[in-house]
Amino acid sequence: MVNRAISYLFYFIFCYAGFVQDYGGTVDFNDLKAPIAEHVTGLKEQLCVYFQGDCSSLAWVRDPFVTSVGSTSLSGEVEEQLIELKCDNRLKQRFGTCSPPDFWLPLHKNSQSSLLLQ
Repeated sequence: MVNRAISYLFYFIFCYAGFVQDYGGTVDFNDLKAPIAEHVTGLKEQLCVYFQGDCSSLAWVRDPFVTSVGSTSLSGEVEEQLIELKCDNRLKQRFGTCSPPDFWLPLHKNSQSSLLLQ
């Protein structure tokens, strides 16, 4: 998603540059550095507010098959579900071939009683 946003940003910058040049103007890309830096700084500040504190307890979300179950702060029942997930070779294979959202979203949709996915 971040890569897509960066691609769109550069696409719009080059469209802007082409538009200005089509009408006889010139584009000084140095003039664009400050607004872009300001925007990125604002995004960073928003993300820091949204993701406060240490996120290391969520390492199991990034890769549930490598994370040591005892190192999480999950409750007993949720830890059991994580162990079951780690033992499922079919899910392990699927995790290696898709992005984390593409892995987790179908599990969440298909699992009404899973505490792990709530």
